[in-house]
Amino acid sequence: HLPKSKPQLDTSVYDLVLNEVFKTDREQFLELINSWPSNLFSVRAVTRVVAEDLSRQPNDQILNRCLARLYELSGEHEKTLSILLKLRSCDAFALVRRHRLHSHVVNKLPLLFSINRERTLQMLLDDQAGFSISSIISELSSNSGLLCDYLDAVHLKDPARVEKHADKMVELYADHARQKLLPFLRSSSGFKYELALALCADRQLTEETVYILARMGRRRDALNLLLDEQQFDRVVQFCRDEADPELWMAAAEAASDRPRLITTLLENSGSEVDPAILIHKIQPGMVVPGLRNSIVKLLSDYRVGTALTQGCATIQSQDCQNLIHKQIAFARRPMSVSPSSNLCVRCRTPLLVARRMGEAPPDAGEAHLLLFNCGHYFHAECRQGSEAAAVADTDCPACAGMCY
Repeated sequence: HLPKSKPQLDTSVYDLVLNEVFKTDREQFLELINSWPSNLFSVRAVTRVVAEDLSRQPNDQILNRCLARLYELSGEHEKTLSILLKLRSCDAFALVRRHRLHSHVVNKLPLLFSINRERTLQMLLDDQAGFSISSIISELSSNSGLLCDYLDAVHLKDPARVEKHADKMVELYADHARQKLLPFLRSSSGFKYELALALCADRQLTEETVYILARMGRRRDALNLLLDEQQFDRVVQFCRDEADPELWMAAAEAASDRPRLITTLLENSGSEVDPAILIHKIQPGMVVPGLRNSIVKLLSDYRVGTALTQGCATIQSQDCQNLIHKQIAFARRPMSVSPSSNLCVRCRTPLLVARRMGEAPPDAGEAHLLLFNCGHYFHAECRQGSEAAAVADTDCPACAGMCY
C-alpha cells in the first residue's frame, strides 16, 4: 500500500515508484498518473522520461496516452490536444470543453468530424460563444457536406441564427440534402428568390422551382413547367393548393393536345372544372386513355354529391321546423305576475295595488301594464315618460340598457 495522503510521502518516493512501474507495466503506469494528484510526483521529470521513450516508438498508443495525460497535468493543453487528435481519441472533445480550447480546434474541424460527427456537432452547438457561425463557414468552405450538416443542425436548434446564411443553405441543401430543401424554402424568408430560382432550375429541381415561382407570384409559369414535364397529378395538386380558378381554366385549356391530362382532370378536378369543357376538348380521333372509367367515375361522384346535397337540405329543413316549434312554444308560455312583489323596472313600485273589500276598482289607465317575455315589467306611463320611449315598442328598455 502506498498512501497518497495522511501521510503523504516525499515526492522522490512516488517518482521512484513511477519509474519502476514505467519499465515493467505501462498500462499500470497510465492508471497511476490518471489517478494520482499532480502534486505527488515531479510531473515535468516524468514527462521528459516518457517523451524520450516515445521518440524511439512514436506510434506506441500507451506512450502517447501517457504523454497526453502528463502534458495536461503540467498545463500544456495544446500539446495534449495535438496528441489526442493524432490518436483520433474522443477524449479530445472533453478536453476542449474542460479547458476552453475552442480557438485551437476551429482549424481542425474536418478532423474532428472524421473522429465523431455527432459529438463534433454537439460541441459546436453547445459552445455558441466559442464558435462563431462565420468562422465555421470559413473553415468548412472546402467541405460542403460537413458545412451542410452543421448549418442544418443549427437551423433545427435556432433558425434565426442562420437566417442571414439562407442563400448558402439553399445551395447546400440542393447539393447534399434534397429532401430538406423544400421544407426549408417553405419556412424561411431570408433567401433571395431570384438566386434560389436560378439554382433550382439549373439543377432541374422541379418541385422546388414550382414552389419558388408560385411564391414570386408567377403561378402561370409554375403551371406551365408542370405541364411541360407532363406531371399532371401535380398539376391538379398545384391548382388545389393555389385555389385560383384561372389556373384550373388554364389547365383545362392546355388539355386539348394532352389526352392524359383530360383523364386526370376528369377524375380529380371535382367541381373546379366543368366536365363539359374537358369533353369538348376531345378532338375526333383522339385516343384518351381511361376515358370510359373517368366518365363513369364523374357520373358516380355527381350522384353522390347530389344525394349529399339533398340529404343536407332535408336535415336543414327539419332543424328549421323544430326551432320554429320551440319558438312558438316559448312565446305561448304563461307569465306569472304577483300584485305586490313584481315591481315596475322604471319607478320601482308595485305593478298592481291590492284593493280592500268595497273599494272601487282601478280605472283602465291605472291597470295599463307592459309585460315582456324577458321578465321585465313596466307601467305604461313609466315607459312612455322616459328615455325608454325611444326604444322600439317590441323591445324591452331594460334589456336595451335604457333603465338602471
